[in-house]
Amino acid sequence: MRVGTRARLGDIVIFVVLPSAVLFVAIAVVGFFLVARVREIGERQRLALFPERNPTPVIRLNADGVIAYANPSAFTMAAALGAASPMALLPNDLTVRLEKLRQSQGANLRWEYRVGAWLIDISVHRLEESAGFHIYLSDVTERREAEAQLEFQAFHDALTNLPNRRAFEKTVAMALEERRTGAVLLLSVDRFQAVVDTLGYAVADRVLCDIADRLALLTAGDPSTCCIHRFDGELFSALVPQFDAPNEFASFASRVAGEMAAPFVIHGREMFFSFSIGVAHFPQDGADVSELLRNADTALQSVKRRGGRGAVRYIEAMSTRALERLEVEHALRRAVERDELELHYQPQLDLASGRIVGVEALVRWRHPMKGMVSPADFIPIAEETGAIIEIGIWILATACAENRRWQEAGLPPLVMAVNISPRQFADPQLPQTVLQALESSGLAPQWLELEITEGAAMHDVDAAITVLHAFKAIGIGLSMDDFGTGYSSLSYLKRFPIDRLKVDQSFVRHMIDEPTDAAIVRSIIVLGHSLDLGVIAEGVETQAQLSLLTKFGCKQVQGYVFGRPRPAAEMRALLQEHLARPTHAS
Repeated sequence: MRVGTRARLGDIVIFVVLPSAVLFVAIAVVGFFLVARVREIGERQRLALFPERNPTPVIRLNADGVIAYANPSAFTMAAALGAASPMALLPNDLTVRLEKLRQSQGANLRWEYRVGAWLIDISVHRLEESAGFHIYLSDVTERREAEAQLEFQAFHDALTNLPNRRAFEKTVAMALEERRTGAVLLLSVDRFQAVVDTLGYAVADRVLCDIADRLALLTAGDPSTCCIHRFDGELFSALVPQFDAPNEFASFASRVAGEMAAPFVIHGREMFFSFSIGVAHFPQDGADVSELLRNADTALQSVKRRGGRGAVRYIEAMSTRALERLEVEHALRRAVERDELELHYQPQLDLASGRIVGVEALVRWRHPMKGMVSPADFIPIAEETGAIIEIGIWILATACAENRRWQEAGLPPLVMAVNISPRQFADPQLPQTVLQALESSGLAPQWLELEITEGAAMHDVDAAITVLHAFKAIGIGLSMDDFGTGYSSLSYLKRFPIDRLKVDQSFVRHMIDEPTDAAIVRSIIVLGHSLDLGVIAEGVETQAQLSLLTKFGCKQVQGYVFGRPRPAAEMRALLQEHLARPTHAS
């Protein structure tokens, strides 16, 4: 196919014939440029409409920094801030920043600033062709508040609002990195598990919050002390910079003890708490956070083993003892079922008649490899781990059964005194445990006496009174052990339905050489008699101590002066020997 084109030259007509393929190419080229032009026009129109429809505030500045254009969203944001012009949205230092951007030949700039209560994110783009700027604004107030909340939650305890363990470890790591000196302190609330066991988690949480408030006030405004952190459970922590001198150590521990001395009132109950504090110094006690915390915890456990309520600095020898203690802890869990425990009995004498009127049951552990383990080495561990509950059940059952066997053998009835640990006393099942021991042995309640430590009774006064009255109602005797070493007042002592006070051996041991201790012993004896309570002194080891106690009017004693605690068979033999003796005045 060919296409002809006619041209007139004078009277001559010329036909030019073009191939069809050439025509198609020409049409295609024209069409391509036509479509491109149409698209360009459409794109310009779309771009012209983009700022108008963009929900993000957009502002264009000319080379002089004057607003050449602002889209509707910019006016809307300005109106929300109570301004008529979008100029109110721009930061005060914009001119300075734009000039620096020009000089650096940079293309973009971004930062955040505040306008009233709003936090605005600004993005600036330099326009090379016009020497102006495009500015995009975004309200990031809610986003940043949400991020701040997440950050707070990540580094704070949800219950107490104190900084948490993560925050503490970060602070310690920073101190080590900066090569600072100071101390890491771990503070554990003594006997806190008893609160959980008796009153439940809700009350325990309330107690933790109140304790946290007191600790926070203790360190508030003190530039030498970092804020208190809640580390875990009932454990708190603190990092104290430049904490090296002994007087600083003692001062801080004293301040904590003083802050905790006043009772906590929880749901109408008065409760008393104390702290065990473990201290590790840096950098000498640890090259990293993990080692420091481990050593501080080792020191803390050392305080716990001594009965709590004190502070101890870490020394290297503690790590060796900690490993030994761990071995004891694992073996202790199997001691009852392996029949490794036994009771020894120490006589209690009436000084007027010289007769044995009671015995105290004292647990001993005959370890298959270590031999006889001292109670001082395993009772605190049993108390901490909760193993004391099972051990206590065994002690009560065994002591009651042994006393009943002595009676059945024809020996005169006497009182069996059994120590009740703080953890046991807080156990809701204790009354049932005692009743079960009496019923299974057939021992009458009046021949059992429970020795309650002063600290255990004062931990939750109202709960203690309720439990003690329950024991008293069925005829069980009650004595307050280690009297004078705790922090009870006479008003509380009057409310406890106890039968006698037990003078702590620490006072008896030194009363010959220390007039102050002698005065304390005499005061306790007078106090007991004034309240119509029996008084017994423990730890009597010499005739001089016995003579002074007699002079003070003490009527009952126990201690090495009359013999060490002995196994059941030897105790029975001693009782039979005393039965044959005539009575005498001491």
